[in-house]
Amino acid sequence: APEPVRESFSKWGAALFKEWILTTFQKTRFEVNYLDGDNLDRFSQYRFSQFGDDRLNGFSGSGVRFDRGGILRGNYAFNVLEAIRFSVSLETARVEQVESPVGMQSFSGLGISFNVVGPWKTVWTGSWGYALASDIPELEGQQEFFVTILKLF
Repeated sequence: APEPVRESFSKWGAALFKEWILTTFQKTRFEVNYLDGDNLDRFSQYRFSQFGDDRLNGFSGSGVRFDRGGILRGNYAFNVLEAIRFSVSLETARVEQVESPVGMQSFSGLGISFNVVGPWKTVWTGSWGYALASDIPELEGQQEFFVTILKLF
């Protein structure tokens, strides 16, 4: 059956975070995001992505859609010789698709990333994500890898 036509929708969220500088070139970050919306359809629902407040390591591109939920993140970052920045993240989400009989679902992911200045005025970034746990069993153990090379002018 076709979905009913929805004239408008709204999306909103709230985020709180705190960073602590441990020593020179080291920091930790704790973050909580809450995402919600009204009258969302499959095109306007949130979905785990690579960027933004709805990101979750190991789950971008997984197809998981939701109307509301919370994402909790912990991150540790450090620099090596002021040249390479490494970061490790542990994230967990509890989300719900309102019109689904499934109810709330939980997902957890692990991420490792780097950032380095390369040759010829370039910046290289890379990240790896791993789906640690999921209420959808076939998503557990999935991995993602993302590399970006930026050229500065």
